Amino acid sequence: MEEVSDSSFFFFNDTATTEIYTLSLHDALPIYGYLPWMDCKNILPGEKWETSIWTAVKQSDIFLLFISENSYNKRGFLQKEIKTALSIWEEKLEDDIYIIPVRLSDCKVPEILSSFQYCNYFDGDFWQKLNSSLNLMADKLGKLGSANSTQYSITTK
Repeated sequence: MEEVSDSSFFFFNDTATTEIYTLSLHDALPIYGYLPWMDCKNILPGEKWETSIWTAVKQSDIFLLFISENSYNKRGFLQKEIKTALSIWEEKLEDDIYIIPVRLSDCKVPEILSSFQYCNYFDGDFWQKLNSSLNLMADKLGKLGSANSTQYSITTK
């Protein structure tokens, strides 16, 4: 694996069940040199959580959106986050990878995200596919370093 530096990702979790997956990924990514950001890990007591989340989303190079049966039709802040990510994506180059939907189970991908290729957390090649996307964008953004050393910062809610 190659080294990456100064990049952010946004992980989304919407329920206690989803949080298990996002925390697992959050904890695993530093092993590969990625530096994750996640609301429950990075927002300090007393900070305005919404401001912290918007800052993280806007500074992210990649937005990982976790999808489950529970999040598919969820109203509220989730929809706001998805729309903000889509707005940021519109400013990217056509072939940039910014939004990566991650299915946590065999569920539908919301129509608003249907143009983005998703990956399945439950597939045996999940890490390989995710890492390929992350490294592709890191290389494109000039953030890949020497082989086998990675430094990516990551954002999670």
